[in-house]
Amino acid sequence: MPRELSDTDLQEIQKHFISYHFNPYLSAANSFKDALHIYEINIQLCEAMYPCLHTIEITLRNSIHRVLKNKYGQDWFSCEALQLTEHEREEIDQAIKKLQRLGYIEVSNRIVSEMTFGFWKSLIQKKFYEDSIWKPCCKGIFVAAKPRELNLKVIRGKIQRILNLRNKVFHHDCVWNDYEICDIYEDIYQFIFWLNPKVFTWTKNFDRFTEVYSKSSRLIDGLCKKK
Repeated sequence: MPRELSDTDLQEIQKHFISYHFNPYLSAANSFKDALHIYEINIQLCEAMYPCLHTIEITLRNSIHRVLKNKYGQDWFSCEALQLTEHEREEIDQAIKKLQRLGYIEVSNRIVSEMTFGFWKSLIQKKFYEDSIWKPCCKGIFVAAKPRELNLKVIRGKIQRILNLRNKVFHHDCVWNDYEICDIYEDIYQFIFWLNPKVFTWTKNFDRFTEVYSKSSRLIDGLCKKK
């Protein structure tokens, strides 16, 4: 069992946690001690979200890369037929320069892992790419999705919510009070299933989010101020 924090412990910890970032916890709780407990729960929730967020990012980027490579060639990111927007080209140029600074001579195989989740989201979400990527490639990317499920308007909204949650988790922001988190969690697994059902099953085997969320919700109810 973890040791109970003394008043002295709390005073020392408080020196490092009184900031704008910590205000949502303090505003919700009855005391600094309760706020710190909510903060712990937030870390646990972020930790529990990591497997599915990790998996969707890796699986989505590799699926898009595989399909675009088959259609436009190994160096699809510089293919004139694909015509990436200036923003995406700048992101790729920055990735190439970073790899070159790190001493890599052959960078084409490493660019994929350097690109952000936001980059891959843009290739699906931007209307500019409907004819060059979405219409010809969506079934190759989301291989297990039924035709009626490939509704681009719905997918655009869901993938934006996934990116927003991903950024909260990876940038140490609040997720404990995100009332959409369970719905987004389900969306993530729907995407993973569409990308590859085997990866879906594998990830589910060690995913703990549902268990952690259920326990966390009960604890948070007792730590927050009563309205």
